[in-house]
Amino acid sequence: MTNRSADDVHRALYAIARRLLPGKRAGDTLQPTAVAHEAWIRLENARSSWVNAEHLPALVAQTVRSVLVDHARQRSAAKRGGGRLRISFVPGDHAARGDVDVTDLLALDEALREFAEKHERAARVVELRFFGGLTVVEAGTALGIAPSTVDDDWRYARAWLHRALTR
Repeated sequence: MTNRSADDVHRALYAIARRLLPGKRAGDTLQPTAVAHEAWIRLENARSSWVNAEHLPALVAQTVRSVLVDHARQRSAAKRGGGRLRISFVPGDHAARGDVDVTDLLALDEALREFAEKHERAARVVELRFFGGLTVVEAGTALGIAPSTVDDDWRYARAWLHRALTR
């Protein structure tokens, strides 16, 4: 997402949101357009803190995660736990293979926070790939590591998170 125009960033946000919220299900209150707009507003408000364009992919991933988690918390509080937001756990380039797993966003966020305490880089890989929609190569570039390392971290993180989420 480096050196992109505002329209390009907004389109990328919408594409990420559409991937994370693939279809309307009964009880859904959050639409991809709303996620993209809210993330855009938060990114614009944080524009002065952007160090440079290379930090944008990480900031986008963090912002999308924040928007989704905030919405899920609000919904859960409003329904006293009955309003969990479920999203597709499909990383950017795995979607084409039909590698779909639907999980509870609040549970994923909690597990990812726990995982990050011991495996910070691998947790950043998950954030960039899942919430930012980056490919292995793009995530490697953003983190300054080899694509093979991103792939290793991604596989390890997915296995750890799967185990944590199915306990």
